[in-house]
Amino acid sequence: MNTFDRYGIHFGAIGGTVFVLIILLMILDGGELLIPVLVLTILFSDLLFVFFMTLFFSIMAKPVVMNISINDKEKFIEAVDNVSKKKWGRVQRCCEEGKSYRYVFTSKYKEWLTTDVTVKIEDDRCQIVVPNIYQEDIIKIMQNG
Repeated sequence: MNTFDRYGIHFGAIGGTVFVLIILLMILDGGELLIPVLVLTILFSDLLFVFFMTLFFSIMAKPVVMNISINDKEKFIEAVDNVSKKKWGRVQRCCEEGKSYRYVFTSKYKEWLTTDVTVKIEDDRCQIVVPNIYQEDIIKIMQNG
């Protein structure tokens, strides 16, 4: 499932819940506010919310592949570990010792919703797959080290 679909499900559930709650409150109020134009306006604004929030967050979370060259592998992995834990709130899961790393959230829902950060190292080359929003952090790591 791609990033747009996952965020569509997430914000669709939020929008659907809000719509149902508003309609229930209108019904509990005696049904006087249950005017078709008002219901359609609420539905349309709810759909706009779902679409634009899905679009915005899926663009931010879209995976970006970065191919970079590194001089000191241990220093680079340590810097990515620090940023991952402190800024991104992710933990490291080693896939293949010294060659491949994954940074994920500990929450199963966050892990499903977001794009994993993967780091693959071969000699002095490194391929990093990060969400678009994290790209600047990797560039800063490269500039500092």
